[in-house]
Amino acid sequence: MLLIPDFHPERWYSNGYHRWLDVLQHSGYFFIFTLAVLWIFPAFRRFSPYYWLLILLAVVLETAQYWIPKRSFSLMDMCSNVLGISAAYFCWWAVKKIISSKQAE
Repeated sequence: MLLIPDFHPERWYSNGYHRWLDVLQHSGYFFIFTLAVLWIFPAFRRFSPYYWLLILLAVVLETAQYWIPKRSFSLMDMCSNVLGISAAYFCWWAVKKIISSKQAE
């Protein structure tokens, strides 16, 4: 999505730009991306170093948009990306906790 100039999917299902929709899109993209990474690469399931690596990736991708034509840097988008990553790690941890408690019974 980063390299597609002027990519705005809300044009297909909305009347225009809405801030909450933008937050939902960024959080959702990074939530799904993080879950895929956690599922495919078991080493990323350890919280500390890999969580910060994904955060760094989100910051770099958003910052790169400053120099890409027809794209714009947004601090709100960057925070939304971090929110999606954090939510995915929390959900992964919660599901793992629930599964392990059911197996202990």
